[in-house]
Amino acid sequence: MAKEGRYNNALQGLDLTKVWENLVAEVGSINIEEGNTLQEQIEIEGRKKLRKLIASTEKRHAEKNKPKRNLIYTKN
Repeated sequence: MAKEGRYNNALQGLDLTKVWENLVAEVGSINIEEGNTLQEQIEIEGRKKLRKLIASTEKRHAEKNKPKRNLIYTKN
């Protein structure tokens, strides 16, 4: 039973490089897709996050700068 703040990870890999990559992937919750290295997968996920951030920022900017309808109330 793992205590809060502690990890219980199995070390897997044929050499220290693979063990390290597997450990980083497990701790960072990174799913390495077939044919990608850990570095490539991190870059792919980073690009996805940046695209999502750009889209949300553009949406907020568009909402903020949307033409506002000025309602002029006149007395009859």
